[in-house]
Amino acid sequence: MALGGPGAGETRDMSYEVRLRGSTVKDLRQLAPPQADLILVRILDLANDPKPRASTDLSGALHGLRRLRVGDYRVAYMIDESAKSIEVWKVSHRRDFYKRLDRQW
Repeated sequence: MALGGPGAGETRDMSYEVRLRGSTVKDLRQLAPPQADLILVRILDLANDPKPRASTDLSGALHGLRRLRVGDYRVAYMIDESAKSIEVWKVSHRRDFYKRLDRQW
């Protein structure tokens, strides 16, 4: 999967390690390349800013996860402050994001 757009190929001082679950990679591969590239760039940006303005804490049964809004898509991820890592759980269109996430969480 290519990383196009601004910032592609830049070396960044990342304060958090970003890890994608296997299911997240599958989610990204099912999207059109321009959309997948944009989402991947936003995911990688979490390394420097794990709580951007476009994100929010989830509640209820999904407590412990955060949601990042990228256009019509949503990204579910968890921050581990002690390990300085971010694990991305799910990427899905907003219409079925919570249904799919409930099954996985």
